[in-house]
Amino acid sequence: MNGYLTALRDYANFNGRARRAEYWSFRLVDGLISIFLIGLAIVVDDRAPSIGPAFTGIYFLYAIGTVLPSWAATVRRLHDTDRSGANLLLALIPLVGGFVLLVLLCLASTRGPNRYGPDPTGYVPPGFPPPGPVPPGFAPPGFPPPAAGAGVPYPGQPYPYPPQPQPFIQSKGKFALRLILAPILLIAVCMFGGPALMDLARDDSGDDKPATPAGTTSAGPRDGASKVRGVATKGSRKSTAPLREIDDLTRVCDGFYYPDAPRYTGLAPHPIVTAKRNRLLFDHWTATPSFQVPDGAWPGAKDAWRPTDPAKVQLVACADQVATGPKVNTCHVDKPPSDVTMKEAVFSVTLYEVATRNRLAQAKVTGDDKECGFIAIFVDENDQAYTEISDQRMWETLKKYVED
Repeated sequence: MNGYLTALRDYANFNGRARRAEYWSFRLVDGLISIFLIGLAIVVDDRAPSIGPAFTGIYFLYAIGTVLPSWAATVRRLHDTDRSGANLLLALIPLVGGFVLLVLLCLASTRGPNRYGPDPTGYVPPGFPPPGPVPPGFAPPGFPPPAAGAGVPYPGQPYPYPPQPQPFIQSKGKFALRLILAPILLIAVCMFGGPALMDLARDDSGDDKPATPAGTTSAGPRDGASKVRGVATKGSRKSTAPLREIDDLTRVCDGFYYPDAPRYTGLAPHPIVTAKRNRLLFDHWTATPSFQVPDGAWPGAKDAWRPTDPAKVQLVACADQVATGPKVNTCHVDKPPSDVTMKEAVFSVTLYEVATRNRLAQAKVTGDDKECGFIAIFVDENDQAYTEISDQRMWETLKKYVED
C-alpha cells in the first residue's frame, strides 16, 4: 500500500528511482481498485440501470486520474535499472513492445548509485562516501583529487559515483521463472477473470437468470414461468367480449379474463401489457401506448414489452394508485397562470395471467416520474397532480416475469 501512496504522492515526478517492490505494489493496488470499480459498475448496471452509468463514470474518472502517476512510476522503475524513461514508448509497438517493457520492469535494481540517483535501499559501494560533502583530500576510485578546502562536494553531487556494472540477467533461474509466469498470469486473468466477474455480477440471489448475449444485461430464453405459482382471484369473470385491441386487455384489471389467451408458460419472453389508473384523476384504466424499453433489456424481449397482437399477450400488469405522499414538485401552468402542487403517488402493481386472471405477483411501487407534462389537464379536484411510474421502474419491477 505504501508503494501505491508513494506513486500518487509523486504523481508528476519523472526523476529518481523506484524499486520493484514500490512499483509492483502500486500496480497491484491499482489493479484491485480497477477490478472492484468495474465489478461494482456491472452489478449496479444490472440491478439499477438508471444509475449504472454514474458508477461507470466513476471508474473512468479513476482510470484517467491514475494515468500520470502510472507513467511517472514506470519511468522511475526504468531509471532504477539504469535505463532511460524513453523505454516507456516500447508499449506503442504492437504485440512485442508491451512484453519487452514488462521484462524490463521486472529486472533487478542497479546495485548502488547510478546516473539517475542513489540506490533507494541506501546501499553505498565500499570505499565510497555517502552523498554530500566529502572529507578533505578524499578521492573515490576513478575520481581526481578534490579541490582545496574541506567539505567540498565532488562535481555532480549528491550522485558522484559511476554506475556499477550489472549483468543483464542477474539470476537466470528467477528471470526464466518470471518470463514464463508473467504472460501465463496475464492470459489467465484475461480468459477467466472477465467471464467469472460477469457471472458473479449477474447472480441474482439464487434466481436462475439466463445467460446473456454479449453487450446485454438480461437473459436468453429460459423457462422461468414454471417457477411462478399463480393465486386465483375471487370474483373473476370470463369475458364474453371479443379481444380486438390492446386496450381491451385493460378489462383484466377490472376483473375479467380471456380463456382463449395463451397461458403463462414455456420459454421467455412473455408478452405483457401494462395499464395504469389514478383514482384521484379518473376511474378507468389506460394501457401504456408505447412502452419505452430500457437499453438494459434483453434485445429478444423488447417486442414482448410492446406487443401489437392482443391475442398473443400472456400477462397484464395493473398499476393502481392507492396512496399519496409528500410534495415533490411545483408545476407552472400558463393557461390560466397558476402553480400546481405535485405529490408523490404510491401504486399497487399487480401482475395477472390473461387466460385465468391468476395473480402472479404484487408489489408497492412509488411513482418516480416527476415531470409536469400536461399538468393543466391531469389535476384532481384540489388542483393537485401526482407522480407516475416510469417505464424504467416498471421494467425493473416486472422484468424477471417477462424476460426469464
